[in-house]
Amino acid sequence: MDDSLRTKVCEEPTATRCGRTGAGSRCRTPLRFALIAPVYFLAVTALRFGDLLTSARSVISSAGMDLDVMFYPLRRFVAQQLRDGHLPVWNPFSFGGVPALGNLQYAVLYPPNWLLAAPLSPNRAMNLIIAMHVMMSGLVAAMWCRRRGAGSIAALMGGTLFMFCGPMSMHIYAGHLPHLCCAAWMPLVLLCIDGVLDRLGGGWRGILPWCLLGAVAVAMQILAGHPQIAYITAIGVLVYSAIPAGRYLASRRRSEAAKLAAALAAMYALGAAISAAQLLPAIDVARELTRAGGTDFDFASSYSLPPENLLSLFLPHLFGNDFDSPYLGRWLMWETSLFVGATATILTVIGLARTLGSARQPVRGERFWRDLSLVALLLAGLILALGKYTPLYRLLLAVVPGLDYFRVPARFGLLTTLATTTLAASAFDQLLQHHAHLRPWRLGRWACLAAALAATMLAAALITGHSANTGSQGAWAGVIRRLADTGETWPFTRQPPDPQTIQRSADFAVSQLRSASLALAQIALVMAVAIRHRGWLLLLPALAVAQVWSGTDRAWQERFVPRDKPPPHWQAALSRLAPDQRALIGEYVWLNFPAQAGILSAGGYDTSVPRRWGNLLGWLIGGEKDRLEGVFVTRHIRRSRLWAMLRVRQTLPHSQQPLSDANPMPQFNLIRNVRVVGGPTESLQAVLDPDFDPLTTVILEQPPDPHPPGDVPAGESIAARASPDRLHVVGQDPSRIELTVELSGAAILLITDAYSSGWRVRATREGVPPPQPAYHLLPANHALRAVPLSAGKHHLLIEYRPISIALGLTLSGGAILLLGAAALIAAAPRLIRR
Repeated sequence: MDDSLRTKVCEEPTATRCGRTGAGSRCRTPLRFALIAPVYFLAVTALRFGDLLTSARSVISSAGMDLDVMFYPLRRFVAQQLRDGHLPVWNPFSFGGVPALGNLQYAVLYPPNWLLAAPLSPNRAMNLIIAMHVMMSGLVAAMWCRRRGAGSIAALMGGTLFMFCGPMSMHIYAGHLPHLCCAAWMPLVLLCIDGVLDRLGGGWRGILPWCLLGAVAVAMQILAGHPQIAYITAIGVLVYSAIPAGRYLASRRRSEAAKLAAALAAMYALGAAISAAQLLPAIDVARELTRAGGTDFDFASSYSLPPENLLSLFLPHLFGNDFDSPYLGRWLMWETSLFVGATATILTVIGLARTLGSARQPVRGERFWRDLSLVALLLAGLILALGKYTPLYRLLLAVVPGLDYFRVPARFGLLTTLATTTLAASAFDQLLQHHAHLRPWRLGRWACLAAALAATMLAAALITGHSANTGSQGAWAGVIRRLADTGETWPFTRQPPDPQTIQRSADFAVSQLRSASLALAQIALVMAVAIRHRGWLLLLPALAVAQVWSGTDRAWQERFVPRDKPPPHWQAALSRLAPDQRALIGEYVWLNFPAQAGILSAGGYDTSVPRRWGNLLGWLIGGEKDRLEGVFVTRHIRRSRLWAMLRVRQTLPHSQQPLSDANPMPQFNLIRNVRVVGGPTESLQAVLDPDFDPLTTVILEQPPDPHPPGDVPAGESIAARASPDRLHVVGQDPSRIELTVELSGAAILLITDAYSSGWRVRATREGVPPPQPAYHLLPANHALRAVPLSAGKHHLLIEYRPISIALGLTLSGGAILLLGAAALIAAAPRLIRR
């Protein structure tokens, strides 16, 4: 069979025997690729990580970034709880106590994170987790390219470009561990969509394996701990599937459209069910967080992709990289990078031109429709990433469910880079396979385009270099000042950088422009020579990988040494803390260390902050921005008796200025002075009233039952007589408190820990009638817990046990059993044939 006939056969809509549509002999060598690809990506990952895979000293990522400050201590807390045989449902050490299982960023049930609970060095385990996901992202992206019909070389190139692209590498530098873990599963979800599309012409037995694999990928995305990336993937799935669904409906193939819709629904429903043990508690907790109900336009659209950062496709650090020159562009460089390299960009342009050109052909093969879906994915990701810089985003926030729960629209650029690298692989494969049928001018025009861009970059370098020599009046200084005037450059003060910084930035921009010019010139040369000599095209993958490797190399060199013990200047202050007293961490890099070290803290670093506690803490030390971002660094500390109510004794490091005139309250208090207000807003106002005394009065949002003697009308207080009451703590762990309380009269048991609706209280002494028929745990003093008690002796068990945890565990167990049964049904025909 000649090449042209083979190409025609493989571009038919019906899948080949290896389950793949596309070009040529690629369909005949799936086993060879399946053996080569894992070895290749394992070698590339080992080369990139180097001694980090064996060293136990440091972890890949930059010091002071999110992995160092936020995620590493939280993962250590989860690992320690698992080693102790506890399911970590509650973290008592941050923000006065926060849900752990219900906080997706803890990723308690994400299997790769369990490596941290294994008998390994925590640092080595963390590096293995990161390396595993980097390798998987490249391998699965390559498999997706291969499924779409690309040859082995093109598929390996596409996978390598994705695993080292800007959105992946820069977030590793920034320490966004959940982002990396979740993004690594994105290509697999899209691969399963293609698998479903290939099998729509047959029965459900062919579709079922891809639905099951897709469900596992969806579940892993949810469990990995970054709901925004899982949400972005779901948006990408809808966009990618819209083209074939519309095609089926237009050609009256409604049964295939219905099968596709059913497969997608089953994939996501089963994936959600598998992850329900973590997803349902997270949904339950989300109602109590600072971002519950969505956010406003300014917050939701912050960190959009600036239009000038489209140049980051092949200019990774035009405005600086924070290593050799400070980043002076808008927002943050790791959120606004699309870098894939000059070669991948040129190949993507070729792929776009080929796809759009094929739209004018009277007969279009299956490959055209798959590439058109890829183009739609690329454009949708780009439009959403641009966020507020397009007039569409405000409308999208109003009509797309869930979009306003997240900020950083620039993260939709991950869809664009994945589509770009895949389209680049497809374009290279087409150039390589159809070289003999290409007219010289077709390849020559792309060589001319690369040469023209190279000349443009060189001219820009000369102009920028000249402006750098003219000082603060030059063109580059004007660009930097205009960016600073937007108020969207760090540190968001609208103050332009000093002349020395601008000069340094200009010199670095010149080096970036020269490097891009050289890369584009190399592409032009390769394509020009390849007009006559096809083998020269094989240099394009080498150039593409070299460019993305070198363009992100500096980010991969960052390391940090995790903190294993408190700093020496904390020791004296820690020695003065009673076991039930809290500290207020005043140093950013130590905010989450208490969770790792078992120190009670009133603050921390977590975007999932309970709204009630965040309201109080934001008023005491920060503001609205701190409350929404979850970064509570001591800024302007108010001296208030509320610190005593929150059991905060002092700051770390110790400050000479006392936080409160009163000593910290105990964890358990019996109070009879009650004031009832109308709801959360009113209770916050009442607590912030300067006349409020938390030592003698408790503020509730509903009348207590039972209540201290006398009526308790809303807005009034009553004082009951003092009595010889007794309270004894029988036992306590992070999510469970057992105690006995003996009262001569009704009182309110005030627990000075953070409130959450998942806490329950019940009597524990079986066979002994409790003094009251039922117990209720209520929010008190806006952010704390209260249990109304009658006179008598109470044996109480107070535990964090929301119904969503039991329901989620049951649903996950059933879904896993269903997954296993469905997998056996799907595999049964092959097993019988064997």
